[in-house]
Amino acid sequence: MFNDKIKRMIGEELQKYRSSRFWQLKTLAARTGIPWYIIDNMEIGSVRRWEYYRRLLDFYGKEIKIVLVDSKKE
Repeated sequence: MFNDKIKRMIGEELQKYRSSRFWQLKTLAARTGIPWYIIDNMEIGSVRRWEYYRRLLDFYGKEIKIVLVDSKKE
């Protein structure tokens, strides 16, 4: 479950980055060699294989940074 949440969060950021560059899924697929439907599923966090995330991050020239923050307490 925690793994799925992390992938969902990463996927949202990947989608924002792609959209900010105005890249369509098929264009990105052609440039990265990752099928468009896998990129689409990555952006919603439903791809199980981490190597696809790594390949896309490498293409974007991005790294993942993990920061601990205080829990929300109500």
